[in-house]
Amino acid sequence: MGRQIHHTSRCLGREFTFEEWGAYLKAHPDAGGEIVHSSPYGFGFNLFDVCLNPNRPVAVESRHGRFEVHTARSDNGRWESGYSVRLDTSRGRSHPCGFVDCAQAGYPSENEAIRGALREIREVAEEEIRLLDRYRDRLPEGGSYATIRHSLTGVTRLIDDEIRRFTFVQLALF
Repeated sequence: MGRQIHHTSRCLGREFTFEEWGAYLKAHPDAGGEIVHSSPYGFGFNLFDVCLNPNRPVAVESRHGRFEVHTARSDNGRWESGYSVRLDTSRGRSHPCGFVDCAQAGYPSENEAIRGALREIREVAEEEIRLLDRYRDRLPEGGSYATIRHSLTGVTRLIDDEIRRFTFVQLALF
């Protein structure tokens, strides 16, 4: 019978059995906050393949919500993105920016990674709008529905503005 793998750290290129994992965590109690691998591009990753010092190319805050995009470049040159989003209607969501060890994973450029994260954030906002629409009749009287929906629609417009900002269009000269 082969080794039973409990955890794989892609950035270390190492697999741990349950016993090895326990011993490693005991020897490294701050494993989540400790950089165990640095990419040649200056990004540091922890044991869980999460970048601890990502770029933050997008940070938007409005009255109705906040969203941020994180990016990092792994050893193979591929970019990955993560995000955090908090809307007035939800507790918020986040997705860490991770290590890419496969040439088919991640994104070839930082701009593509940013747009990918912004599309995910937009999906979060659209899901909130769908939930709001579904439970509209359970909201208190007095225009709360319209106010909240307008707020969420405003956030999606801000996200679309950021997507356009990171989408380069080549102009043709006549």
